[in-house]
Amino acid sequence: MATSTLKKNALVLEHDNGFVDGKQRLKKQSYSNVKINASDNALYATALSIDALSQKSIVNVLKNQTSVIED
Repeated sequence: MATSTLKKNALVLEHDNGFVDGKQRLKKQSYSNVKINASDNALYATALSIDALSQKSIVNVLKNQTSVIED
């Protein structure tokens, strides 16, 4: 039976980058080397802290996980 093991976490923030032809443009900013055991609450709090320092507002907070699937 195959199992997966979490190897990497990254925090991805999607910032409002204006509208073009009526569609919202998003600019992604990624922060890698996030601790594997970081909670969703901790990641969201970090995103809010970054948002307070940035000029463009955050639209979405994403957690990008990479896992290895082995037999």
